[in-house]
Amino acid sequence: MVKNLPLWSFAVLGLSLVLGISFYVKNQFNQSIISENSSYEAIAAEDAPVASTQQKKLIDQWITANDLNTYGDPKWVVYSSGPLKKDGGLNKYTDRYIYIIDKHPDAPWNTVTN
Repeated sequence: MVKNLPLWSFAVLGLSLVLGISFYVKNQFNQSIISENSSYEAIAAEDAPVASTQQKKLIDQWITANDLNTYGDPKWVVYSSGPLKKDGGLNKYTDRYIYIIDKHPDAPWNTVTN
């Protein structure tokens, strides 16, 4: 068959095999984490607060009256970017109203007068 193969070629072949197996194992591990997080997020989404149309209107009025940014925070606040937790990131919220309701459990928008 093949004659006089250099010894280093076997080392390259072995290293390639080890790297291939390690990438496969890492990918399988990441897939199991993603599916686990997805099921966790699905359960958490059921318990997430839901904003009614009236409540959204009150929140927007409260934001305007207090000169806040669209997320109910001071205008100088900077947010981290990146994927959601269910996708392996750090971000928890998918809706700004859910973020506002979760961040302000005392519901200060209910004191806004028209």
